[in-house]
Amino acid sequence: GAGTIEELETIPNVPLPDSGKNDTTIPQTVSPTNNNPDTTINNKTEFPDTYKLSTNFNLGQLSSRAVVSKYKVIDQVGLTKAEIVQNLKGVAENILEPIFAKYPDMIITSGFRLGTGKSQHFKGQAIDIQFRNATKKQYFERAKEIKNLIPYDQFLLEYKNTGTGLPWLHISFNFNGNRNQILTFFNHRKHSSGLTQLA
Repeated sequence: GAGTIEELETIPNVPLPDSGKNDTTIPQTVSPTNNNPDTTINNKTEFPDTYKLSTNFNLGQLSSRAVVSKYKVIDQVGLTKAEIVQNLKGVAENILEPIFAKYPDMIITSGFRLGTGKSQHFKGQAIDIQFRNATKKQYFERAKEIKNLIPYDQFLLEYKNTGTGLPWLHISFNFNGNRNQILTFFNHRKHSSGLTQLA
C-alpha cells in the first residue's frame, strides 16, 4: 500500500526463498456491481463521515476513520472532492461489499490518503484491508478466494517483517478500466507476480 506499481516496479525484487506455495489458478472475471460513477454526487459540496457509500460502508470508514491512515477527503491530484467520493463509492460497492459478505472480520486500515504522487489512494481508488481473526498463513488462502469475488485494477498481497508483521491486501478499482494486476510484495517491494505465500 505504500505506492503504485509504476512507482515501485523499478525496485529490485526482494531475494527471499520461495515458500513453494504459489497460486497458479487463473482468476475468474468478475463484472463490477456498479461500473458507472454516481453523478448525483457532483451536486454536493459537503460530505460528512456518515455519508453512505454502500449498504455497509460510509465515507468515514474509507477516509478519516480508517484504522491506520486517517484523512479527510479534499480536492487533490486534479480531482474534486466529489470525484474522489465517487471513486470511494466505487471501491465500497465493487470491492468492500463482496469481501465483507465473505469475511465480516475485515477491517479497512487505509483508504483515501493525502498526497501528490501517483498512488491510487490519493484518488480514492484504493483500500488496504486486514482481518481481525486471520493468521499470517490464512492471508494467502483468503487472497486466493477474494481475487475471484471482485473486479479489481490492482490486487496486492503484501507481507512485512516489521511492526506487527501482519500481511494486508491492497486492492484498487478504476471506473475507467481495470488492469487485473496481481502481485505479491514484501516490505513494500515486489516479490513475485501472482500470489505467493510468504508466511
